[in-house]
Amino acid sequence: MNHLATSHFYNISVHTDLLLGFRVLGSEFKWIFIRSLRNWEISQLRKRLHQEYHTLGMIEAAASDLEIAKAGDALDIFDEKELAIKQISFLLDEISFLTDQLRDERQEYVRRRVQKWKLT
Repeated sequence: MNHLATSHFYNISVHTDLLLGFRVLGSEFKWIFIRSLRNWEISQLRKRLHQEYHTLGMIEAAASDLEIAKAGDALDIFDEKELAIKQISFLLDEISFLTDQLRDERQEYVRRRVQKWKLT
């Protein structure tokens, strides 16, 4: 009789653990999707940042009277340079903010999951 009670408890425990495992797996797939979207957004900002660095380089080349810059359109060097520097600064800040936010969001995501499922 004692063996049956232990076996029944074991089956319930395994069943509960298995369900929890599936819930965690589903939750992690959801997180992977969220993280992928956030990382895509960050990668788009990095592409834009690369373009701004390129623009700044072209402006510097034009200011230095390099032949490569003369092949392009005439630029209002000072206005374009100031704008490129501001854009670079903004993009660096935004990338840093989004990266930190993603890390914080992950911690909050796990905390809420633990609290919701009463796993503490």
